[in-house]
Amino acid sequence: GFKFLLAGLLLANSNTLFEYFIVPVLEGGLAMGRAIQTEGVGLRDDYKPLQSQTAADYFNLTQTSEVVSVNGKETTINKGLYQKIDEYLADLQGRIAYMQAVGTTLFCVGGHEAITLKLEKFKSGLSMMFLGAILTVFGFLLTISLGFYFLDAILQLAILGVMMPFMIAGWPFKVTAQYASTGFKMLLNTFFVMFFTGFVVSVSMTLVDQAISQTAAIEEAERGASGLVGFAEAFN
Repeated sequence: GFKFLLAGLLLANSNTLFEYFIVPVLEGGLAMGRAIQTEGVGLRDDYKPLQSQTAADYFNLTQTSEVVSVNGKETTINKGLYQKIDEYLADLQGRIAYMQAVGTTLFCVGGHEAITLKLEKFKSGLSMMFLGAILTVFGFLLTISLGFYFLDAILQLAILGVMMPFMIAGWPFKVTAQYASTGFKMLLNTFFVMFFTGFVVSVSMTLVDQAISQTAAIEEAERGASGLVGFAEAFN
């Protein structure tokens, strides 16, 4: 009787489950994924926040007003789950794109060095091209894996939203109770994908950055910066 009463209340107040459980869980995954990121690289200065036209209910129910700076102008937008996912993905892609930009620039500069007739410059040029190719390929693989994992999580989230009424209605019955637990697993899977994509990108970037820093330990004191940031400053 308690199960039937609870299921009836959830079906009659369809936004309640999203407001107090589903959306907070997903926003928690995004917040954890953002919090674990290293400082220094992320959203571009010209990033324009997504202006969602979706009604403020279900997945987009919980919204907070935030003042953001776009091209030097302050704009007030209402951030729901859609906007937070878009900003989270833009932040991760910005970090991966930074490594790709350093890699392609290294490859280009190394190519210019390698075409000279001097043996020493030829060797250093090939070395730069090799390192640039590695960084570019690693960045590309991270982009592909991030895209596929996140797309899978978002599709599961969409299926969860569509099937939610049936899962709630089937929860009180023993025969169909398993479908409710399947929906709960899909929600947790999306939560962990959101968190661990940020975690994996952060760890990968840190490992690459530290590996480059260790190989350039002698020059670090003279250059003032190491790793990917040191390359960017040298290019500039």
